[in-house]
Amino acid sequence: MKIIAVVVLYKTKPSESETVNSILKIAEQNEHIFDDYQFILYDNGPHKAEVYPEMFCYHFDEMNGGLNTAYNFALKNANESGAQWLLLLDQDTALTAKLFLEQKKVIGQLPEDIVSVVPKLVDGGKVISPAHIKGSIRQKPTKIDYVGALCDCTALNSGSLVCVNFLNSMCGGFCKDFKLDMLDHWLYHEIAFQKKQIYILDSRLEHNLSVSNFKDKITPERYRSILESEYKFYSKYKGATALKKYKCKLRLRALKQQLLFKDKTYAKISWEALKNIKREDI
Repeated sequence: MKIIAVVVLYKTKPSESETVNSILKIAEQNEHIFDDYQFILYDNGPHKAEVYPEMFCYHFDEMNGGLNTAYNFALKNANESGAQWLLLLDQDTALTAKLFLEQKKVIGQLPEDIVSVVPKLVDGGKVISPAHIKGSIRQKPTKIDYVGALCDCTALNSGSLVCVNFLNSMCGGFCKDFKLDMLDHWLYHEIAFQKKQIYILDSRLEHNLSVSNFKDKITPERYRSILESEYKFYSKYKGATALKKYKCKLRLRALKQQLLFKDKTYAKISWEALKNIKREDI
């Protein structure tokens, strides 16, 4: 089966991307491992790369359309080339040969109700993706040794292998409501809503989770964007009960930021977002 793999860059040169470098290393050490793959390097800028690896089809988006635009661009390429699966990759995931070997072995044996295949993403020794959805909002990471099919789960974008036919069934692909944050939540919400399943691989990948360190990785502007996307997701796609639980979660987050963060900017932004939610009729 043919697979389109898209690596999305932002403010990062191809040579600085851990994902790109790991793919090149795997290709060098494993002949023919990527015979079924076509790689797209989608660059959201702000500067066009002067040099990029030959095995990638490079596309520069000077408008920075975000993840959804990049993924829909790759989906269009998948449809035009007859690919059956689309592999989503961030710029900072350390990939392994085992992942690609597992993917190729598994996808030819899956039932039709399994529409996504994911590895376990690990940050600081802990599984951060995939996770079970408990109730309407709480997440519980899967066990590190679990392999097999599961329903009612969510996962991060990077490393997700998604069925092209399933994506085509969703009115043209990835939702335009989420340019960056919460796009993965939306995708796996749709998978669960349509009574589909995901398959969890044995592969474990180290992944640098940006939201795990506000001070070093999240600007105040980006945090406001995250909160806006969170509110949109819970209010539009999960409903009133989930939104009320999200309010409680946001309140606890604001208290933690106020008590533990020396810089009170993030706590202030959280309290402002909470006040805005209270004005809505839920």
